[in-house]
Amino acid sequence: MLVMQMVARCAWNTVKALPQPTPNGAPDSPSIKQEDVTQAVREAVREALKEKDAPPPSPQLPPTKVEAAPSPSEAAEMGRVTPPTTAPFLPDEAQFITINNSYREAYNAGAHEMAKGAARPVRGRKLCEMFRSGLRVKDWSGTVEKLSSNGDGKGVLSISLAHGISVKTWNNSFSDTGDHTLLEPGSDIYSKAVALQKGQSVHFSGSFIHDAGVDCLRESSMTMDGSMTEPEYVFLFTDIVPN
Repeated sequence: MLVMQMVARCAWNTVKALPQPTPNGAPDSPSIKQEDVTQAVREAVREALKEKDAPPPSPQLPPTKVEAAPSPSEAAEMGRVTPPTTAPFLPDEAQFITINNSYREAYNAGAHEMAKGAARPVRGRKLCEMFRSGLRVKDWSGTVEKLSSNGDGKGVLSISLAHGISVKTWNNSFSDTGDHTLLEPGSDIYSKAVALQKGQSVHFSGSFIHDAGVDCLRESSMTMDGSMTEPEYVFLFTDIVPN
């Protein structure tokens, strides 16, 4: 029924558009011929079928509002990211981070525990090669990760260099025996550390501690997985300043 109505409407509109004779049958006036009407009806049928099969128009959606991305500081306040250090990494620090990231990836890619474990001694050899001329570093950059004290009141400090890579003091006197990494109250380094805040960007200097074991540098994780995915290297701080 709807199609027939559409055909009739289109046919009537087409016929109306044909030339009409002038009043009083004036000579030379055009007239409607039978073939014109037939052609008009055919065209009306084609147009009606086109309208019937045409897809419905797409709904008009309101424009999408695009919000500006938050700044790094705003994102940090929302808990999305860790604030980056303001200073670029020195070449030796960048190399240290690259070694740890590379062998973390190799460890995670291991098909089984033996394959994973093979990454650890190779990382150790690379670190030994890097620190062949000495374990001291100067003006490395990082973010304060932990500020606390042990039962004797000595300072405990941890600095994050990059995601999952930290340098730190021991957190107890027993483990610190012989390493002397805990910050002594009254010392210059203790006074500087006390003035810091967690999350603050800093520059620091000091020394790693050699380890004759598989890691080359003393690393405090209790498990292989912790050592390879989130290494925490024991460090003797000699200076630390906020950026």
